Amino acid sequence: MARTNGRRRYNNRMRYRKKRSNNRKNKTTVSVSRTIGFPDRMVTKLRFGASTASSSIGDNFVFSGNNARNVPLTFSPVSAINFSQWSLMYSRFMVKSSSIRVRVVNAGNNAVTSPFSFILYPSSESGGSGIPIDQAVSQPYAKQRLVGTSNGNGVTVLKHYMSTKKITGYKYLDVSDLAGAYNQSPSQQWYWNVQLNPLDAISNLAVYVFVDIVFYVEFFDRFLNTNDLTPH
Repeated sequence: MARTNGRRRYNNRMRYRKKRSNNRKNKTTVSVSRTIGFPDRMVTKLRFGASTASSSIGDNFVFSGNNARNVPLTFSPVSAINFSQWSLMYSRFMVKSSSIRVRVVNAGNNAVTSPFSFILYPSSESGGSGIPIDQAVSQPYAKQRLVGTSNGNGVTVLKHYMSTKKITGYKYLDVSDLAGAYNQSPSQQWYWNVQLNPLDAISNLAVYVFVDIVFYVEFFDRFLNTNDLTPH
């Protein structure tokens, strides 16, 4: 009798589990946003790309690491792609981090007459027109490649990633200084420095430089929207 009751309880448990499993499979989950309109803040990725030719005795290119509104310092200031579109909805932004890829391509066979140093480093201050090689390569988080004259049409690549918190130590800064507005750059910026220097210090470079930057941006402080309630 006890064995029969135990088997009955076991069968009841199995039927309950099977029914419960079927109920779970038949459920339809609908995701409903709790925010009316656009979210209070939005985190997204924005891209920036640039290319140039270098034919002088050394070159230095500087790009902002946390200003998606005006990225290059070396060239004419332009925004990362889609920045203006996001700025129609949010009045402020803050770049949490950014990554960079720099490709250096020989302009042609035997075009590079001297080996050169290719250095990439982030800094809380701009390297401006460039600093000596030994100082550049000694910077925290610096990366270096030495490119020879026999590379032909090969591509030399350096990649890097840095967060705004790490490079600026913003735990001890006013975070509002690191945030920009739709029409204003952050007052506190950090930079990506790309430096090319021939090792003999006299030869002209003959290379093409391609730069790709990805900004990890948080947009916040939504604009007051009154257009949709206005008769068209």
